[in-house]
Amino acid sequence: MLQKIVFVSMLVTSASINAQSLKKNLIHNGDFAQGDKAWQLEYGMSVSTTPEENEMDFSDNTSALLMHALEAPQDGYIHSRNARQCIPIGEARKLQFSGDFLYRDELPASNYGHRANLIWHYEVDCSGSAQFGWFLEPKIKSGWQSLFIADVEPALNAKAVEIEISQDQHSSRKDFMFWEAFYYWVMEKLELSDRDTLSAGYWDNLDLQITQLEEPDQARDHLSDQPTLPHNINLLRNGNFDSSLEDWKHYYSEWNANEGSTKKGAVRVTLESSTGSSGSGVFEQCVNIGNHRRFTMGANFKVDEVSSQTGGGRMRVSWYEEENCRGRHSTDSRHVDPQKIPGWQQLSVPFLDAPRNSRSVSVDAIQSIDGKGEFSAFWDDMYFMAIE
Repeated sequence: MLQKIVFVSMLVTSASINAQSLKKNLIHNGDFAQGDKAWQLEYGMSVSTTPEENEMDFSDNTSALLMHALEAPQDGYIHSRNARQCIPIGEARKLQFSGDFLYRDELPASNYGHRANLIWHYEVDCSGSAQFGWFLEPKIKSGWQSLFIADVEPALNAKAVEIEISQDQHSSRKDFMFWEAFYYWVMEKLELSDRDTLSAGYWDNLDLQITQLEEPDQARDHLSDQPTLPHNINLLRNGNFDSSLEDWKHYYSEWNANEGSTKKGAVRVTLESSTGSSGSGVFEQCVNIGNHRRFTMGANFKVDEVSSQTGGGRMRVSWYEEENCRGRHSTDSRHVDPQKIPGWQQLSVPFLDAPRNSRSVSVDAIQSIDGKGEFSAFWDDMYFMAIE
């Protein structure tokens, strides 16, 4: 599935992040007592009075964010309606995130329909590239439920977090009985349905707190103690897959002795689906990068002609703050995807700049399938080299 993204200007709550910010709620108007102040709301959501039969103590406030989007057409895209707020996080090292949720009426068939997401940004106003982080997801049950996650670490070098309250316009569908589902199907075919088929829900008491700030020695970028690696030499071990998958973490993958882009030996990756499109990381390797800051990478890729379904792939990297791919990380927005053409093709990213504070990198291969069936592809001659 593809995601159709609506770009909106976000409201940024400005605050100085220091020791006094610890254990204080960074979300402005997280209890919605001031209506939609500080929030950017899309169509299909509003601040509303909560039901009278509250099963929890919500102090004197009776307002909450009501997510009541309409079902979107089945056009191959992921549709959602969102409420957003951008919050600078300063030198936050760890945070905790919590909120309360209530389904308004009927329960959904899936618990993926409503989420409160944390999305890390590298600019204080939440512009530019971003990385998905953590989320709160309610269970399928009646009554108010309190959701909480602790020890949340921001992406490496993140400067702000976007609070995104989201309702998926497909997977939040109500759990209809057979005749109800048949009724809505008929009404949709007759183009008489108002598409009010989704489970609405309330969010309240959203709270984001910093629990730990960066220590002075954690925030600095020291490379003087790092080794100097050779230039223009493949830093990946067994990147040509001549005889095995040794040195690689791999999933859905097997070594193939009959294929290869330059000589025999390659990775064959197979994804199967009985429902629809999906994707997965398929193999990866961690490299300690020393004191180098600029790299290049590439691979060769070929679709297996016996596949019953089409698909794709991606080669990308994620940078880590500690050696051996430990600690916080950030996924690089620069990547390369193969074309949907027969035969071997070369994939390459000419320049990759390691971010500040990074000491290692995970070189990853991702593969996807476009629908029901089986999709296989071969990967070979992967490289990751320091060039500066």
